[in-house]
Amino acid sequence: MSADVMSADVVIVGSGSAGCVLAEKLSREPGRDVVLLERGPGRWPGPEERDLRRLPIGDHAPYAVRHTTDLDGLTAARGCAIGGSSAVNGGYFLRWHPEDFADWPDSWGLDAIDAAYSELDGGGVGAR
Repeated sequence: MSADVMSADVVIVGSGSAGCVLAEKLSREPGRDVVLLERGPGRWPGPEERDLRRLPIGDHAPYAVRHTTDLDGLTAARGCAIGGSSAVNGGYFLRWHPEDFADWPDSWGLDAIDAAYSELDGGGVGAR
């Protein structure tokens, strides 16, 4: 590609799980120019943003976009980084830890929370 004219054979919008794989596969063809576009701050995340002890989905997270839902104004985070929403989905799909619920009301005991997660896992109450 020339510096003053941008062109590509293929442009993929979104570097989520599918976009990254597709870009890699298509770029294997010699002479094929592939451009992969992703929304985001345009810089590599620093160490504090890659810290796996917290998820990058807060209200002001630079690698997530919040969308309102139909559920009383609740929002859902969608990733805007290499990996797309896969980069932020850990908050939704990781198994819970007792410390996560330390400040919850007593009526939400750990047994009730464990039963709810087990039911979501598809194995019924107590499944792991």
